[in-house]
Formats: sequence, C-alpha cells, structure tokens
Amino acid sequence: MRFLKVVCVMMTCVMIAVTLPGCAAASPFISERLKLLDSKAMKEKQSNLQMSKDILNCLSENDAQGLKALLCLKTQGLTDIDKQILSAFDFFKGRVVSFNQEDLSGYEEESIDGGKTTFLERSWRIQEIKTDEGATYEIDMNAYIVCDDDKDREGISQITITSGDGTEFKIGYRWPLHYDEGLDLSIDVVKCFDERDADGLKAMLCTKTQQTERIDRQIQSGLNFLEGRATFGKVGTVDGHDLFDGDHDWNAYVDDKEKVENGQPTRTSIAVRVENIEMDTGKIYRLKFYAILLCREEKSLEGISQIIIQNDEGKELAIGERVD
Repeated sequence: MRFLKVVCVMMTCVMIAVTLPGCAAASPFISERLKLLDSKAMKEKQSNLQMSKDILNCLSENDAQGLKALLCLKTQGLTDIDKQILSAFDFFKGRVVSFNQEDLSGYEEESIDGGKTTFLERSWRIQEIKTDEGATYEIDMNAYIVCDDDKDREGISQITITSGDGTEFKIGYRWPLHYDEGLDLSIDVVKCFDERDADGLKAMLCTKTQQTERIDRQIQSGLNFLEGRATFGKVGTVDGHDLFDGDHDWNAYVDDKEKVENGQPTRTSIAVRVENIEMDTGKIYRLKFYAILLCREEKSLEGISQIIIQNDEGKELAIGERVD
C-alpha cells in the first residue's frame, strides 16, 4: 500500500531548532538530524533551481523541442501539447533578465518503501521573473521526480505562467494520482461483502453493469463465495483492546488512466488490485475491480463495471463485465 507523507523541510528545521536550548543531552542526535535536513533542503533547492533555469531558458529562446523534452511522457503525449508550447511563447514576452533564485519554496509529497523513495512529487514557484521587454511573471511548476508505479509521470507535468496582470496560461496537465479514490472504493467493496449487502454493492456498480442480465444473481453468488468477514489486520484482543498487525492487513494497488482535452479530464478509469484479504474464518482472498471515475461522454459508465474475487485455491468468480 502506497504511503504518502508531506514534507515541509523549512518548517521542520524551525521546529527542531526551537527545541535545541532544552535538549542539550540529545544534541548529537539533533545535530545529525539537522545535517540530514539541511542536505535534503539543499538538494531540493538545487534541483528546483536547475529545472527553473532550464524552463526559463527555453521560454527565452522559444525552444519548443527543448521545452517539450523537459516534460513527462504523459504530458508530451497530449494531442495539443505542441500547440500549447507555441502559444506559451506568444504569452511570454521577451528574454528573462532576472528572477528570484533564492526563494523557490514549495512542497514535496513522498512515499518511502523499505528505505527507498518510490514516489516523490514536487511543486514550487518561480517568482519575480523579469524580461528585457519589461514584462513580469510568476511560474508555478509541478513535477514527479520519482514515480516507480508509472515512469511516464516522471518529469515536469504542468507549468502555469502568470503575467503581471494576473492572466494565466497553462502548459500540460498535473496528472493527479487516483490512489485514494481506489483505496476508498476497495474499503467500501470489502465492507459490502462483510455485511452481505447486495443493494449496497449493486449501488456501487455503473448503470450499464446494473442493467446487465443476471447481475443480481452474480452479486448474490459473489456474496456467498466469500466465507467470513475481513479482519483488516486485527490479530487478537488483550484486556479489551484490539491488536492489529500490518502484516495481516490487506494491500491495495491502483493503476489509473486519464484522457485529457483542453487541459481538463474527460475520462478517468482505474484498475484496483486488493491482495491478502484475511478473513476471520482463516480464508484469504484477492479482489480486482475496474471502475470509471469520470466519463463526460457517457455517464452510465461511471462506477464499478466489474469485480473479480479469487480465493486461496485460485478459484475465481466475476460480477459484471469490464468496461475499458
């Protein structure tokens, strides 16, 4: 299960610095921690500064190919990305003569697995940009520095240029991750199975799947297929308190696809895989389901189209039919 944490390096440094006078005994540890934080902040600043310089240089030189190469593959694949870049050159007047190189603050969102960074998203702002034509701008950047689950996201995903009068122009698309939506749906699906809630499960299906022949029979068969209730990692009770072990909890993995037109998503679909669903009967199940979160062309497709359940013996049972 992907674990996210928001890192605000400057705030963390300030908080630790405040505790220093009263923590003399812990000073060696704090000193090392401050060194790590300082090193991380420096690397972040250097990375942001280099990407900022690369973008500003491309805007100054009207270098379309150079700018496109800085973008992630998903953004490069937008059907109108070349037009967006050329339009950005029209919007951005002149060559850059200066910008604020000291304050490139922003935020990071990071996922670490086994000590290794598997996901790192970063956003920051380039401020006080001045050109030789007397124009001023600010630029907001969004980039996926690391994304092990989807390498096509790695690189700059979106650039927002704001002129001195507040007018904005965007290049690309941020490509938000849809892990949380997939996780929330998986929890609701498992709870419906726990409660043997046929109506609740059916309500989660898209209208097209709800209207298919024998869907009610398939749902009931699915509810009967699972034996017991999911433990959600609970391994026992001591003195009236429940004990939980993450090794016995289930894990959700989410893949997403998004179609974008004119900077707005028109279709968003996810495929969710849930592993190691331990039941209070000792049985273990796996779950896969496919859902369309957004479909501007056909609302009847929004919702879960298919759920596939597999027991620990490899036997499968499907509810509905997959809609791509």
